[in-house]
Amino acid sequence: DTTTAQLQDLSPGVGYDVQIRAVDKTGNIGAWSSTTTFVASSDNLPPSTPAAPTVAGSRIAVQVTHTLGKSSGGTFNLESDLDHLEIHVSYEPTFTPTAATLVGKTAANASMIQAQIPVVFTAQIEETSARYVRVVAVDKTGNKSGPSDAASATALLIDDAHISDLTVSKVTAGTITAAWVMAGEIKTADTGARARISASGYELYDTGGTRTFFADASTGNVSIVGQIVSGTAGKRLEINPTGILLPEIRFYPSSGTDYAYINSTSSGSDSNLGLNSSPYDDGGGTQVMSRAYMHTVSGARLEVVTLSGELARGGYATCLTGSFASGHRSSGTDGGTFYANSTYGQVGWNFSDSTNAQYFNFSSGKTYHIGKFENYVTAASNQGLFTGSVVQAAAFAMTLTYGPTMDSAPVPVATCAAGSFGSATPTVWGVQSFGTTNFTVAWNNSMG
Repeated sequence: DTTTAQLQDLSPGVGYDVQIRAVDKTGNIGAWSSTTTFVASSDNLPPSTPAAPTVAGSRIAVQVTHTLGKSSGGTFNLESDLDHLEIHVSYEPTFTPTAATLVGKTAANASMIQAQIPVVFTAQIEETSARYVRVVAVDKTGNKSGPSDAASATALLIDDAHISDLTVSKVTAGTITAAWVMAGEIKTADTGARARISASGYELYDTGGTRTFFADASTGNVSIVGQIVSGTAGKRLEINPTGILLPEIRFYPSSGTDYAYINSTSSGSDSNLGLNSSPYDDGGGTQVMSRAYMHTVSGARLEVVTLSGELARGGYATCLTGSFASGHRSSGTDGGTFYANSTYGQVGWNFSDSTNAQYFNFSSGKTYHIGKFENYVTAASNQGLFTGSVVQAAAFAMTLTYGPTMDSAPVPVATCAAGSFGSATPTVWGVQSFGTTNFTVAWNNSMG
């Protein structure tokens, strides 16, 4: 047992010897104890009553913080001979501190008061109901203050714990931090928009319950419903940027809003792939886009289209099995074209127009020209091949001009006939008659 006896009328600074002996209820007196010597303290004034502490509770502990202030107000203003604080805990708000309620002592001294360092003390108390904490200030000579007002704390969450093994049927938590988590399934919800990780892989679902993302753990295959964006500004890649356009991949430069893109050029059953540029001015004030696309019927074509998608101008190239063609289109009509396969090649204009066709045909080691040459009267100075006819009155000789002054002297090829050109009865040597199927030449003697 611990017995406290108050010794009265002691002189400060004077040494005293103390002995005690026991007396039972019948008056029997025991022997005197050994002598204990002490010097009477000059301080018999207790510290001021401390202010109520600040308390935080968890499932297994309670943390007490005190700024070493008096109950009358202020912080770090308790007496400088302070030695420590007693921490008392109970389940009654108006309890009286005793040895049974004492859960610990914590240092509190003049150095802490001067440096304004608060007392922080943690008591290991396992409880979930409300607890009340009072502190008692004790000075160097052992004088104790009155207890502070009580502060309460209710267990909330365990701040930190080291657990080697834990088996529970259900865990509800706000945040879990771990080096690793091994679980059969982790998900954010059972229905609606949610994420799920399982042995199958990683899955995302929209609000309607449709799976929008799946990364297959066994194969590595990834399935995505929606768009993919590699950034919010500057150079970036966007896949399926909107839900209203054809399937599309966009390529953005480092700055600006223009982009090149790859998409399907048809919303029907054809499988067409288009490579499209940003809009640009064709030099005449019209905004156009260059486009290359692969078509299941006509092969690969390179075209220029308007912003509305209408084919307006430019060229195209078509690669088919065993042949190649390139040409010009205007308002949807083929113009000048080059075509070649393994047996012949053609270059020119309007191949299929029997009246206005103009082209060269290369076949079987020969060159064929289909169409008419330019009339020399309007020939250009660098024109290499052109035709024409001139009617001259009676004369022995005549000089003909080309029209322009040619860049170099051409070699004339001339046919002369007396009378009207094309007359059936020419009177000198030359072409006698001609038509759409044949022509006849004749001389004015039989010498050959």
